[in-house]
Amino acid sequence: MRVDLTEKQAAKPYLGALTGLRFFAALYVVIFHTYPSWRMEGLVHSQWLWNTISAGYLGVSFFFILSGFIIGYTYEELKTQQRWTFWSARFIRIYPSYFLSILPGLLGWVAIAISSSEANFNFYFAAFMALVLCQSWHPATARMWNTPAWSLSVEAFFYLLFPFFAPFFARLKKPSHILPLLVVVYVLGLSETFLYLAYNPIEYYLAATPSNQGLSGTLIKFHPLMHLHEFAVGLLFCRLYLNRSERSNGYQRAGASLQWLCIGSIAGAILFSSEIPYFLLHNGLLSLIMGFLLVLLAEFPRTGLARVLASPVFVLLGDASYALYIFHVVIRTGLGEFYTVHFDTRPVRTGCLYMVGCVLFSVLYYSTVEKYFQTLGRRVLKRVSTPRATG
Repeated sequence: MRVDLTEKQAAKPYLGALTGLRFFAALYVVIFHTYPSWRMEGLVHSQWLWNTISAGYLGVSFFFILSGFIIGYTYEELKTQQRWTFWSARFIRIYPSYFLSILPGLLGWVAIAISSSEANFNFYFAAFMALVLCQSWHPATARMWNTPAWSLSVEAFFYLLFPFFAPFFARLKKPSHILPLLVVVYVLGLSETFLYLAYNPIEYYLAATPSNQGLSGTLIKFHPLMHLHEFAVGLLFCRLYLNRSERSNGYQRAGASLQWLCIGSIAGAILFSSEIPYFLLHNGLLSLIMGFLLVLLAEFPRTGLARVLASPVFVLLGDASYALYIFHVVIRTGLGEFYTVHFDTRPVRTGCLYMVGCVLFSVLYYSTVEKYFQTLGRRVLKRVSTPRATG
């Protein structure tokens, strides 16, 4: 009997707490982009608050780890013959909204290309890279048209590779096999950031900030290979969760304590983020703690924290978090001078109203447009995966 991917997904318990947590990661990125360091001059006088806002890029690192965990959980036993179904499902899930998010920039680019003689090979190459989700492979094009979209280029690389490595991860059954590999992946992943030292002195590496890097720094920040270990960490933590020896429902209190310990550790790193080398923090220094938190929330769904995150409100916000993440810069750009003038005079109120508006937009978009894409995608996948009768 042929088992469709959607049937397998439906048979697994829904990890609502992880969906709710995704909203807070997306909101953290929105705060980071609303109050970048150059806008905080004279506005934020507390170093801890400055560090907290300036470390909002950690939300993207969390997305990569969560993506590995959820992909590994949903497609636990992906077969070779299901590769195209997997790729089609991922494409339908991310590309329509991605394309809509870069559409304003694309239209502006077309207008420039038509009216200007400045368009050359590099101009068209950059546009091509953005359209095919490859902009992160080239530092100069990574933030083209819609800055947050660079991470979707990285995710697309993960999705491309996963079906080839899924059988290997599926064979990992024992913690004694998973944990050493987890350590190796983590150490090798962090060592990638030291490639920066090949181009710059260590003093510059240690002093780097979200707005202070050269070309090689941009390469480390955005290149998909520099983030592959974060996705792999998520996959390995998922294997630990799926292959746990016994249920731990009787240890909810201990689980709750460990959940808050992970959150406290992440919060502590954020508060002192100015003392931690930027590229290490940006490229997965906290990935082990984040991955462990995902396991704890999945394993102990009845703790107070997990129940709040899995509540209908936060699940809805988590479902809408993709739209929040991919469109918030587009919304700000669309507001243009109106936003800039009001932000310069009343930055706190304007910024808060803008973020609330982005959240409301994301919920509305998810409830209408994105759900339509999902329904359409399921129909397409069902038609593709249904065997044709042979006579």
